[in-house]
Amino acid sequence: MAERAGGRNLSLVTSGAHRSIHDDKTQVKILTLQEIRLASDNARWVSDNGKCEVPLRRCVPVASQTSDPTRKYWPRCALLHQCGDDAGCCNALDHTCAMAESENVDLYFYVYEPTRVGVQKMTFSNHTKCSCQPKSVETPSRCSCPKHFMAVSSNGQYACDCADGKSTCRKYKRGKRYFSGQDIECISSGICCEPVCEYGPFLLAKRRCTKRRERERYVTKRK
Repeated sequence: MAERAGGRNLSLVTSGAHRSIHDDKTQVKILTLQEIRLASDNARWVSDNGKCEVPLRRCVPVASQTSDPTRKYWPRCALLHQCGDDAGCCNALDHTCAMAESENVDLYFYVYEPTRVGVQKMTFSNHTKCSCQPKSVETPSRCSCPKHFMAVSSNGQYACDCADGKSTCRKYKRGKRYFSGQDIECISSGICCEPVCEYGPFLLAKRRCTKRRERERYVTKRK
């Protein structure tokens, strides 16, 4: 009788333990579903609000855009919009949030030199649109373009070229106009990229693009 009682007690204990484990499993399953829902909600939030599209406004030190350490600028920074991984989220690990479109902006600064004080106009590249692009593609993060030119994308590569309908830019591109001293200084210092010329290379010493009549001469030299 005692054994049966003991058996019944053991059976009850075993049954109780089984129910307890079953309850624990049910609880774990509920928590997992809740976490899945929370993770899904967060994924939707990031997808809707973290798209790699709109550049962030940043304070870019003006001194980093010039090659002359003796000049002091005020204000010290330029407010520009730039792309980056903190501007948008790319789902692919081998992609980064990079510039898709940009425009040149002219900003004026007080410039202090050892012997005088003046005002200088500086040209900056302001990003207007971002997109997810392969990390293997190098994009010029600090490379601006000469006046009238803009950074355009072709097969993931960026170059300073003319926008559609910009007749003034095409005159520079065809060697019919000379680049300003400011543009030449910007290109020489590496801050600005060389413009894309129509008939040959950009001739830094001549401050212009290759002209049409010089095209054959350039091709002959290359051969």
